[in-house]
Amino acid sequence: MSKTYTFEDPYFTIEVPVTTVVCAIAVVYCAWHAIVGDLLTPALMLFFMAAGIYQVWNVVVSAAHPHHVIVDDESISFCLYNRCDRYVIDEVKDLTVRGNARNGRLFIRIDNPTIFRGRYWVNTQDFTDGRELFDYVMDLECRVNPDGLRARARRNNEEYLAQQERKRRKEEGTLETVSNKDKKKRGARAREAALGTKAEKE
Repeated sequence: MSKTYTFEDPYFTIEVPVTTVVCAIAVVYCAWHAIVGDLLTPALMLFFMAAGIYQVWNVVVSAAHPHHVIVDDESISFCLYNRCDRYVIDEVKDLTVRGNARNGRLFIRIDNPTIFRGRYWVNTQDFTDGRELFDYVMDLECRVNPDGLRARARRNNEEYLAQQERKRRKEEGTLETVSNKDKKKRGARAREAALGTKAEKE
């Protein structure tokens, strides 16, 4: 079974192609003025150039802002325009995720990421079924890295909840037992009272 999660418009258009075009223009503009030296300082221009180049590289070269995330029973794929990076889950050796549950943002690193491949920013709140995608990626990290911090924390939390549930059931069972004992005592007293009344009449 395969499912495709899509970065919805207008968010995708604004955050990826439009931002990238603006950054590309800014790189050329800053480079020119850094050389001419007629606007601000060359050092500041170089700073803006670096930020612009970083954005352009992440979109054009490393495809780090996917338009589609495709999930099936055996793989996960990150697709942008004509490029699709597919990872077979059983072959993935390492998966690290930094996620913010409040805004749905994920930064995903797969195996040994390079500047060309393996790093992805996914803003799940702007994807179709974004919450489902967020939970899937978090679960996938625990599956790939069962000894990781997140997986251990999740197991500890599950064990704690299980202990609390056992404790609650035990207490309810004790209360029920006490309640049954009280009922038996009241029944015995009622029978004794009835027998005593009967004996007095006789």
